[in-house]
Amino acid sequence: MGGELRAGGNWRPLAPAGINVVTGITAPVPLTTRDGRYRQTAHATFDGQTLSLCRSEHELDRSGADCARLVGTQRDFSRGLAGRVETERFVRGPLRCDLPLRSR
Repeated sequence: MGGELRAGGNWRPLAPAGINVVTGITAPVPLTTRDGRYRQTAHATFDGQTLSLCRSEHELDRSGADCARLVGTQRDFSRGLAGRVETERFVRGPLRCDLPLRSR
């Protein structure tokens, strides 16, 4: 099952989205439903252990916010960490995070 975005009072299929997040920097994430009718800019941040995806930027720092979070170790993320996230009123579905490959 793919991801879903809460929009217009209902859960709607979400088009796949990919982002690059740099540790400590907030990145805007454009989310669009598959039918293109609903769009929202979410905000993502990564601190080395937690990837957070929130509806608004000010929610990133709130522990009780309705944000999707993927938590792991650096080793988990370097291997590619995937999980299912579910928020009450924002997004739900699979989320995957990979650290970039290190060049030698």
